[in-house]
Amino acid sequence: MAKKKSASTSTSPKTPSTDYTGVLWPTVPVTKKGRKASTSSDRPGYANIFGKYSDCAFCRWMGAQGYKPKESVEIGRKLGLKMQSGTVAAALYDGRKGKCGPPAPLTETEVKEVEGLRMTYKAFGVCM
Repeated sequence: MAKKKSASTSTSPKTPSTDYTGVLWPTVPVTKKGRKASTSSDRPGYANIFGKYSDCAFCRWMGAQGYKPKESVEIGRKLGLKMQSGTVAAALYDGRKGKCGPPAPLTETEVKEVEGLRMTYKAFGVCM
């Protein structure tokens, strides 16, 4: 007597499960520690400066204006910059050379605020 196939067996390929051990492609982005990846609103480097410019675009603007790395880090920290000093230096270089995207299009009032912070840094060595 021949055995009948049961209805529960399927010939379609198995899809990976949502646990991240041995999965070919995860469906939810995760960090190295297994947590969910952050959203774009709380990512470092995304719309931190004046609430509308990314850190890199702002540093490229400072590089195009001739700012030095040390003063850029101090001014940026005062405005909410969340990049490390080496990354700031690289973005300043990119701004001077016109690489890696356009600089942030700051308005006149924003430029005045940044220039005011630059003057206090030059006068006192610290942004106040």
